[in-house]
Formats: sequence, structure tokens, C-alpha cells
Amino acid sequence: MSHPKSGLDIALDQSGIRVSPNVVEEVIKRFENAGMLTFRFFEWAGMQRNYEHSIRAYHTMIESLAKIRQYKIVWDLVNIMRSKRMLNIETFCIIMRKYARAQKVDEAIYTFNVMETYGVPPNLAAFNGLLSALCKSKNVRKAQEIFDGMKERFTPESKTYSILIEGWGRDPNLPKAREIFREMVDMGCNPDIVTYGIMVDIFCKAGRVEEGVEIVTDMDAKGCKPTSFIYSVLIHTYGIENQIERAVETFLEMEMNGVEVDVAVYNALISAFCKVNKFHNTYRVLNEMESKGVRPNSRTCNIILNSLIGQGQTDEAFRVFRKMIKICDPDADTYTMMIKMFCARDELEMARKVWNYMKSKQFVPSMHTFSALINGLCDNGDVSKACVLLEEMIEKGLRPSRVTFGRLRQLLIKEGRQDVLEFLNQKLNLLATFLCSSDMMLCWYIVLDSPEVWDSGRQIPFVSKNYRGLPLLTLVEDRGKAQLHARNDMVEVQEFLEVVHSSGPFSGLDNVLGIDHYDDYRLFPLQKISGLASRFMEWKARR
Repeated sequence: MSHPKSGLDIALDQSGIRVSPNVVEEVIKRFENAGMLTFRFFEWAGMQRNYEHSIRAYHTMIESLAKIRQYKIVWDLVNIMRSKRMLNIETFCIIMRKYARAQKVDEAIYTFNVMETYGVPPNLAAFNGLLSALCKSKNVRKAQEIFDGMKERFTPESKTYSILIEGWGRDPNLPKAREIFREMVDMGCNPDIVTYGIMVDIFCKAGRVEEGVEIVTDMDAKGCKPTSFIYSVLIHTYGIENQIERAVETFLEMEMNGVEVDVAVYNALISAFCKVNKFHNTYRVLNEMESKGVRPNSRTCNIILNSLIGQGQTDEAFRVFRKMIKICDPDADTYTMMIKMFCARDELEMARKVWNYMKSKQFVPSMHTFSALINGLCDNGDVSKACVLLEEMIEKGLRPSRVTFGRLRQLLIKEGRQDVLEFLNQKLNLLATFLCSSDMMLCWYIVLDSPEVWDSGRQIPFVSKNYRGLPLLTLVEDRGKAQLHARNDMVEVQEFLEVVHSSGPFSGLDNVLGIDHYDDYRLFPLQKISGLASRFMEWKARR
């Protein structure tokens, strides 16, 4: 699978990085959505002296490639793993899951059937893996057909039946779920806590919470104590049905029964209070969580923010956001909600502040987060900044939705900026062919900023001597090379400055240089580029 060396390979060769299994696994995992770009890094790492890929690295890479349907390369990796005697049950379960998720049911079944050929005889775990992959991809009928045909070969266990019960619950087909549950009991396979939890969840999602409670009563009678998950399902369901008293009663019952309350249960209770707009009770729950040492998560934050924004209490939502980011890490949904909120209030500057805070935390925005701000900029008529953001989005390997790109396209046509539209289309075409991105390359360097890779005293890895080979760093490091003429070089300046702006270790450098994240650096005159390089060198000297 060797290829001619790309710019990425050359840059990595010149970086002086010494790879290790932990570093490679971390990079692949963090950029598993980057597809072929991540694969080029994977290939490069595999060719380094005294290094061998771990099974985990192979598995993560297989998952990444399967996401973009590069199945030929997936099987190439399987063959390499076979030659190294690294294949195991999980390898094939991953491939089955990915095929099933892509609705390639026949291929998922084929993967199970060829396991023996690869020297990994399928066992009950692999059988469960196939059934689970099919059920989770809404192919429960096919899963049931396979189960009926192979249950003599693989003696089902409680997990096997639980997988099918959950599949029929998602269908949803309550009679069939009950039938499998009865078959399980009739076959002498006792339901375990997971099975009971699935049954309670199925009934509650179908709006039959009383039948779910009956399951819990039956569990108690059989000496099987309900878990926090089961209580959270009941509390959440009562909340949806506006039965706030029942939700509180269930919570108190859980505490009396000595079941430890976890964040999922608290989230269910918070959701119940938010549903009936009892936000003062929500804050009391947050205080109780703090007193009991239960740390809120992003889900906690999102439940409250979503409810407050839905009620038009946007100022209170921002207050909660500022408080919550001190005690939990926001996720993509958190940032997207806040950016959308400020854009809807026509407060673009606040939306940008949320965006800049997110970037300072080195959080990689999702497609929806990018789209929220791009759409807000379009609504505000700021086409230039929307274009810069869209370009950054593409450079990160994210394809904009048709709606978002369509809106920007119409605005560009209206302003007669067909040249910019053509440029963005070219970028999208490059993304479709999985060409390398120097912006992603720099993101890798941020990930690898650890004692395992860098000298402990190194403050600014981007301008260390090991990086002299990178053109975009050279042009900033060397004032004489800042005399740019080619458009692609200007793009490299933009990428460098944006990474500098978004990196935690460089926080505040944008102020030193006097730049704004939304400036279109490609349009900077050469004198300004040279001036930025001068200020950067002065700042570096002071460090």
C-alpha cells in the first residue's frame, strides 16, 4: 500500500517526531473522522524504525476507513494483521458493525462467514457481535432470521437474547420483544440486570411506564435490585409525561434503596424539572450534585441551556453557560446552541466570542457548529467572513451541508463574486478526493505537544528548529521569505495564523500581532504580511 511521498510525509519526516504506540493511537483516535488524511499518517508511522502498530491502532484505523467506505483498504489492513497474527474477534466485529451501519447487510454477514478463513473461528461473542450490528442498524428481522438458523450452533446466553429484545424494542415491536423474553425464560436462560433494563426502557419509550414499573417490581421479587440506569429511565419518562411528582418520588425511592445516584439520574431529574419550567429546582439539584461530589457533564449543561433558550431566557442561558464551563467540558452541541442563540439575537460579536473560547480549548468544531456561525454571518450579510469560515471548515475535512453552502453560494452570486465561489468549489473537490491539508497537519502537531515527543523546555513547537522545513513556518520565521506572490502561499499564512489563534499555548498571540480571527489573510498586502512576521519575531525574542 505504499504511495509516492506527499507533502504530509515529507513534513513528518522533517519534524523529528519519534512515534510510539501511545502517540499514534492518540492521533488516529482524535482524527478518526479525517479519513484518508489519517491513513497517510498511519502509513508514515508504520514505516518508522523500531515501531510496530498496535492492535488498537489497526482497529481505530479500520473504523476510520470504514466510515468513508474505503473497504478495500480495510481488508488490506486485515490481511496485514493476519500476516502479523494480530487478528482477533473484535477485528471482525468492528467490520461487521461498520458494514451494518452502512446498510451493507450481506457484507456484514459475509465478514462473519469468512472469519474461519482468516484463522479466527467465530464463537458466541462473534455471533452476538453480528446480531448486535444488525439490530442497531434497524435490521432486526435479518438478525432474528440468522438467530433462528444458527442458535443450535451457538448456544444463546442472556446477552444474545437481550440484543434481540432491544432490537425489537427499537423496531418498535413490543409483542415480538415480549415473545423473545418469554423464549429466553422458557429456555432456562435467566434474565440479568441488562435484560431487565432493556425491557424497562422499551416499555417506557412506548409510553407504557406502568408496565416498566411492573418489571421493576418483578426484579425486586427475584432479588435483582434495580440499577441507577433503570431509575434514570423511569425518572426521565415521568418527566416527559409531566408527572413531576412521580419523578421525584422515584428519585427518593432510589436513595432510600441505597442505590448510588450518578450523573445520568441527576440529568433525568433536571430534565423533568426543566420540562415544567421549574428552573429553581434545577439549580437546587445542581447544588446537591456539587455537595455529593457528582460532577455535571455536557449533557447536564445542554439540558438546561436547551430549556432556557426554548423559553426565551437567553440572558439566563448565557449566565448558566459561563457557570457550567467552569465545572464541566462543553461538547459540540453546547457550543452550537450558544452560537445559534447569539446569532438569532443578532449578536454576532458574542457568537464569535463563544467560537474563540471553543478554539482556545482546542475543541474541534463539528459540522453543525461551523454551520451555525456561517449561517449567522450570512444572515448578517458578512459574506467575506462566512467564506473564510467555510474554507476553514473544508480544511478540517468537514463537508458543509447543502443548505449552508447553498445560502453562501446565492449571496456570492448576488455580489458578483464568482471567483470566490469557484475557489470554494475547488476546495470541496479537493476534499472529495481526500487530499492532504496543512491545517490538519498543524493540528497533529498540537496533539503531539507532549513530553513524550517534545523537549520539556520547548515553548513554541511551531517555530523550533525541527520545523524549518515547513514552508508556512519558514515564511513567518524568516522576514525575507514573507515576500509572497503565489495565492497558495497566502493560504498557508492564513492557516498558520488561524492555528496560532486557536491554540491554547498561543493564547493572546493574536492580540500581539494585532490580527482578528475573521480577517481574510489571503487579501493582506505584502507589507502587512511582512509586518506580522516582524512582530512575531519580536514577540518570540521577548519570550
